[in-house]
Amino acid sequence: MDKVYVLPLIGNMNEERIKLIFHNVTEAVYYSEIETLILDLSGLIKLNDDVIKSLFTLYDLLNLLGTELILTGVTPKIAVRSKEVHANLNSFTAFKTVKDAINDKQKNN
Repeated sequence: MDKVYVLPLIGNMNEERIKLIFHNVTEAVYYSEIETLILDLSGLIKLNDDVIKSLFTLYDLLNLLGTELILTGVTPKIAVRSKEVHANLNSFTAFKTVKDAINDKQKNN
């Protein structure tokens, strides 16, 4: 699974951290051969509406760069907050755990 990367998000997310993630992720995707990025949300403590909306921006950006974004660790709280800001998580491929996502990728390759 050389072209699959995992990025765990841990702690609180704010606008500054999201900007840093955008910069680092887009740079890594552009300069490497990342086909799939698994973004693990299970370590998040608190996130605001802007962070949820930024996930959709990251999804669109990675899609333009030809990289699949998979979410793991989506809690009911995140799902409810997404719905409250009119963001539809149905456009994402999601799994309960990173292990489940990797197993699925291996099975389908």
